[in-house]
Amino acid sequence: TETFNAEAGAEINQELPTGGRVGMSSSLSRTRRETELIGGPDSHLGTYSGDLAMTFRQPLMRGAGFEIALETIRRENLSRMSSEISDYMQRRDVALNVISQFFGIAVTLSNIDVSQTALEVKRKFIRDAETLYEAGTAIPNEIAKAEVQYLNEELRLVNQKQNLENQIESLLEVLGLPLDTPISFAFDLEKLVDSRVAAIPDRESAVQEALAKRPELLITDINVRSSEIALNSARNATLPNLDLQASYADTETQPHFGDLNMDEHRVWTAGV
Repeated sequence: TETFNAEAGAEINQELPTGGRVGMSSSLSRTRRETELIGGPDSHLGTYSGDLAMTFRQPLMRGAGFEIALETIRRENLSRMSSEISDYMQRRDVALNVISQFFGIAVTLSNIDVSQTALEVKRKFIRDAETLYEAGTAIPNEIAKAEVQYLNEELRLVNQKQNLENQIESLLEVLGLPLDTPISFAFDLEKLVDSRVAAIPDRESAVQEALAKRPELLITDINVRSSEIALNSARNATLPNLDLQASYADTETQPHFGDLNMDEHRVWTAGV
């Protein structure tokens, strides 16, 4: 006697937004038994079995409710919002850094122009002091004083040029460009300053404006909300387990597949 079995089935489960769970499963099996009889015809017996089951479970205390069931989705959504705000803040900081470097370079270029003009004036002071000394109307100390002023202004000009090189390197670094990238500037500092002039609000308006448009405060609000969700989940976890359950099952075995109508041997259960 040889027995052959073949079975196939499917199962599906779905979590409900109320914290419950529904499931359904179905399977079909075929059993074939072959018996070789000595001196007689072989015997072939086969049966088909079908199973259908449905289950339902709904927590009434621990794990119940939309807030608890959707906790993970809500917290992940808040996390995504926080990441988007952080990304915006980083982009804003880069933009502000570029603007700061730009205006810093503009101010330094203006200071270089002032120092170069002042250097010419100091050089003229030296020539005037030398002329007056040759005419006998000035003492040697006047020439020395003019030369010291000239050297101080020259040192200030050198420092301004070095500061300009450092600022250009910082700007290229922020822009993500090689430090040896050639770069030039052409702007009018007075026009740049005038374009940034704005009406200054009163103190209360300034505070309200700052509170309404600071993304750092939005991240703080998101963190507070996420903590509230975690606190509600922790409180719910202290409740006892009380579930509403129901199930339906039907099992049937027939010699032919067409005889399986799944309307016999039904079992219903329900309880808390």
